[in-house]
Amino acid sequence: MGMTLKPFTRGFEDRSDEGGYRFVFKCDICNAEYISRYIEASSNKKRDFIGISSRAFSLGSSILDRVSGSGLKDTDEKQREFTDKLADRFKSYAPEWHRGHDDAFFRSQEEAKKNFHYCPLCKRWVCEPDWDEEKSICKEDSKLEVCPNCRKPTGGKKFCINCGLRLEQNCKKCGAALAHGQKFCGECGAKLESA
Repeated sequence: MGMTLKPFTRGFEDRSDEGGYRFVFKCDICNAEYISRYIEASSNKKRDFIGISSRAFSLGSSILDRVSGSGLKDTDEKQREFTDKLADRFKSYAPEWHRGHDDAFFRSQEEAKKNFHYCPLCKRWVCEPDWDEEKSICKEDSKLEVCPNCRKPTGGKKFCINCGLRLEQNCKKCGAALAHGQKFCGECGAKLESA
């Protein structure tokens, strides 16, 4: 039976209840949440009080998460406690509910992935504010020096630690430091040999 599915983000919450399924995926850098849409369980013919209240709580939480500066830190704590109680209830749910859970999880992941970017350097999924569109990597990695040849972090050395490209060069005429790919020295104007 389900419940062992691996989310694509490191931060994740299962806010499903007996009435249906909802999942929260979090940015691997800042923990900003994306809450998937609620998918009603086909095995549920009746809506009990707990199912209705949990959907209302999740919807309210979803709206409150988007309000900045609201100072509702205790809301996260209450939601975690509520989710823990629901997790215990999963054990008693029908096998049909568990099969539906697996399907809803995959559908919700595909929905959520559209709101995150995958960084090829650090292998993390990040939200829009943590993404450097120009460099196509996360903002944390965009601060690193990246090799122009292999597009991996250079390690801050004279040679790229991943492909061996010589990164640090000096002008043979005046000794000034040069950036990779420069055609003329910025200090003395000497034409440089191609690397």
